[in-house]
Amino acid sequence: LDHDGGKVLGLKLDMLGETSCATTISYLDSGVVFIGSSFGDSQLIKLHPDKDANDSNIEVLETFTNLGPIQDFCVVDLERQGQGQVVTC
Repeated sequence: LDHDGGKVLGLKLDMLGETSCATTISYLDSGVVFIGSSFGDSQLIKLHPDKDANDSNIEVLETFTNLGPIQDFCVVDLERQGQGQVVTC
């Protein structure tokens, strides 16, 4: 944000890196962010203060495959051990 005291003169945007197309962005803690996507895979990323060799401030910690669109689901305990599993269709 560029300003002269009381008046905004301009905004500066820095590209941090590339992620999936986000439907939701949730900051978790210690620079770790969840990028939830309805259109692609969701990601758990870590933001770093310095750029890496690829000119990115983002490290992808984990990627979660998009199963959508999910029309219906149910929870079943197939082995009757009290550990339900979600079955989607």
